[in-house]
Amino acid sequence: MSEATHNHYMPGHLLGGRYMLLTRIAQGGMGEVWKARDKQTGHIVAAKVLRPELSGHQLPLSRLRIEARNAMRIEHPNIASVLDSGEAGGYGWIMMELVEGRPLTDYLRGGRTLEVRDIIPMMIQVAMALHAAAAAGVVHRDIKPANILIRPDGVVKLTDFGISRTADQAAMTAAGMVMGTAQYLPPEQAMGEVATTLGDLYALGVIAYEAASGKRPFTGKTQVDIAFAHVNDPVPPLPFSVPEPFARIVMKLLEKNPKYRPQSGAALARELVQAAHTLHLSTAPRPLPALEITDDTTAQPPVIAPSHQDTSATPAMPATPAGGGPALADATTSVAPVLDLTIDTTIDEDALDKPLDPRERRRRELVARLKQRAEERQRQEQRQREEVEAQATAEREREAHERRLQAGRQRQERQEALRRQSARATAQARDTKHEASRSHSGSTGHSPAASTKNRASGASTAAHTSGSSSDGRPRVRWHAVDRANARNGFNKHDEASSPTPTRFNRSQVSPPLTRRDVLGRALIIALIFVTIVLIVIATLYNRFGSLSLPLGMSQFIIEEAHTWPIPWPTV
Repeated sequence: MSEATHNHYMPGHLLGGRYMLLTRIAQGGMGEVWKARDKQTGHIVAAKVLRPELSGHQLPLSRLRIEARNAMRIEHPNIASVLDSGEAGGYGWIMMELVEGRPLTDYLRGGRTLEVRDIIPMMIQVAMALHAAAAAGVVHRDIKPANILIRPDGVVKLTDFGISRTADQAAMTAAGMVMGTAQYLPPEQAMGEVATTLGDLYALGVIAYEAASGKRPFTGKTQVDIAFAHVNDPVPPLPFSVPEPFARIVMKLLEKNPKYRPQSGAALARELVQAAHTLHLSTAPRPLPALEITDDTTAQPPVIAPSHQDTSATPAMPATPAGGGPALADATTSVAPVLDLTIDTTIDEDALDKPLDPRERRRRELVARLKQRAEERQRQEQRQREEVEAQATAEREREAHERRLQAGRQRQERQEALRRQSARATAQARDTKHEASRSHSGSTGHSPAASTKNRASGASTAAHTSGSSSDGRPRVRWHAVDRANARNGFNKHDEASSPTPTRFNRSQVSPPLTRRDVLGRALIIALIFVTIVLIVIATLYNRFGSLSLPLGMSQFIIEEAHTWPIPWPTV
């Protein structure tokens, strides 16, 4: 079994010890696509590998990892399935299903057009594929005819997620750089804003415009001119031969403001189905018209490439298999398309007095605006980070303030408890002293009235404070109402304190009833109830007669009357 040499792969080379390369299908600036066989299952698959000269470069490897990871997150019949991926010795590869079909570029080359009945089913399938990608959180960012494969039965397969992006993906594009292909670049993406699925729908609208009219809506001499046209120029009207329901959908997809476009792939598919019903067309996949085999090699649309790319290592045209064999559009894609917005800041003194060409002036204005937008985005991100830090600091300060307040409240509660305890102790000492003073004054009175009053008070006090009665049972203590008891009254805010006993406030309560007492009370209540019922029945009987009388009132009783002859004559 042969091995890959230092500069290219060879048939028979094994990837991951499992996939054997058979024949090369196509190649591009960043990778090659081979037909391969899975030794474990025997299935024929498509192997996308990095070019040997790019081995060890982190950027191509990172993009290949991203393509494999994002494509594996999506499951949809109109998206080419990624089966496996791996790396070995600085070489990266992806295994995908082999699509026996042609890219849409073959059907649009040379200004060819498609019938609306062929375009609508194709657009519905791509729209549903984009809806599935959006549901998985993936933005394709490079929708173009080369990445749309069409099988002979009309089924569409969306490929090449090499520059796709997710919300949790680390940024790999420097400030001032725009990812995408200029001819299909959404205006908001050309202005440096974050790419969304609405931008993918805009690119699909450009493809529909090109398929219906034979030309793209915006062209220019340079990539920046094309991007500027997407941002500022109005969309040219479609030919009158395009049916109005379909033309209205295409123009809606090409709106500059994303909020006026269909808000999802599913919404676009519904509008296309409604237009097909209006035009009495089928929405089922249908084979596209057969292509005429010619030697026409019309140039592909230019791809926006990074400024640091070594163009000497990139072929001008990707190789395609002879005989119109199976093709994968992502293989013909060059290095990840990037729009370089860097400009030369040197000043040509001889050209200062010359008026600028309008296109060059527009180009410079667009570049300046894009750079300004990138700087504003960086400043906004910095402000957001500062706001998050400020909020975190304020939260920490608020928590510290709450802890200080809580500690102060606890300290005040402890001081209040100590104050109430001290007040109770003082009141008790004062009451004890007052009682002692009253007892002493009662025993040392001089006047008869005072003696009588003191004796009465002492007798009352003895009766009230005696611990037992004459029969030996414990007696409930009673307390007089005086100023001392009023001063030492019950504090409703202090649960630990209790009301001072007085003559109207018992210190003990009666014990609970026993079971014998409860049953006795219940029996007495039952006897009373039965007695009342019997009295009521007797009253009714005496008042209305027999109880059976009302039941027999409606019946007539016939009895035989017995007579005998009268012994005397009658007159």
